[in-house]
Amino acid sequence: MLYAKTYQVRWADLDANMHMKSVAYLEYATHTRFAFLADAGLDLAYFRKNAISPILFEEKINFFRELGPQEMFSVANALLEMDDTCRKWQFKHEVKNAAGVLCAVVTAKGAWFSLTDRKVAAPPREVHDAFAALPRDDRP
Repeated sequence: MLYAKTYQVRWADLDANMHMKSVAYLEYATHTRFAFLADAGLDLAYFRKNAISPILFEEKINFFRELGPQEMFSVANALLEMDDTCRKWQFKHEVKNAAGVLCAVVTAKGAWFSLTDRKVAAPPREVHDAFAALPRDDRP
């Protein structure tokens, strides 16, 4: 089962064409990733305590359908890739409207960053286990 959250397009999410602007897709994808982590017990306090933070190398959006004012939509997370230690990872986020029609796909490539050593590092085992529990999707 994919981890998903439901949202409503806000006024602040709209561009001049009255559809959801690209940065809003990225923000909702990020929020859904962090909500997944928090629901797994890995909240901001956990990250501070363990001196780690996720970082992004790349985010990409493929658009298929527009989302308009006040429209309901969902964002679902799937894991595309993760190395053996969960040091580096890639997520896929499917954005669907209330009818279940695919509107966009956001992919995010990132890693865990040690705030102590100031470099990419393997996270604690709890993070690895939470990521490993996510459904995998090998379709980019």
